[in-house]
Amino acid sequence: MKVIAITGRSGSGKSTVSAYYGSLGYPVLDADRTAREVTRPGGPCLAQLCDAFGSDILLPDGTLDYENPDTLDLPLIKQCLRELSETGKTTLPVYDFSAEKRSDKAEPIDLQGGVCLVEGIHALNPELTGLVKGD
Repeated sequence: MKVIAITGRSGSGKSTVSAYYGSLGYPVLDADRTAREVTRPGGPCLAQLCDAFGSDILLPDGTLDYENPDTLDLPLIKQCLRELSETGKTTLPVYDFSAEKRSDKAEPIDLQGGVCLVEGIHALNPELTGLVKGD
């Protein structure tokens, strides 16, 4: 199994590249969508994140600055990457952008010995890359 990380600042084309490869049948783990559920305004973690990391993680309009690494659901991303690395399979949450929260749906991923793209501004975070076996 090969894992390819696609990273860059907001608007750099990560989603476009990932969508292209997804359309070719490659599984894509969108690390950013794991963050949006728990960090949306009124969500379960926004106030806790501000208590823990300070208001610097907020944009001027009070929404979370997703480019801040403290916004990731690292335990969930680690679990998915660990499962992919060990078994080639995992289940990803599906984010409903219209409702601004994680949906009840899940997306099963089976690499079948192939390639997985990990997309997100923090896709090369050392806490994540250390979970993937290298060649």
